Amino acid sequence: MGDGKGKQEVLYIWPYLEWGGAQIYFIGLMKLARERYDVRALMPEGSAERLLDYMRALDVPCEFFEAHVDMSPARSLKEKLRRRWRKAQTELVIIRYLGWRRAGRALLHVDFGPWSS
Repeated sequence: MGDGKGKQEVLYIWPYLEWGGAQIYFIGLMKLARERYDVRALMPEGSAERLLDYMRALDVPCEFFEAHVDMSPARSLKEKLRRRWRKAQTELVIIRYLGWRRAGRALLHVDFGPWSS
């Protein structure tokens, strides 16, 4: 159900700089999905260069937003609350970056925990 101008867009999105299991899983999906869809990765500015190398090798275009979630351990209640606030702000940045129109047309595959987003 694209816009009639080509393949439907599928966006793989994650809000943190570190990379690991979710991105490896996404890469596997991207390899399959790009045959039928316009696949793109949406990630924070400052993402790991090694991850960007993988995206270039797959010829997956990357887009970047200007926020990220802090994944380091929180040592106090104040740090935990600050991290929750930053997570909410980052998700809002992503929504604004996408815009309602684009988000409504694209298929979104996101790495957000539903218990905390």
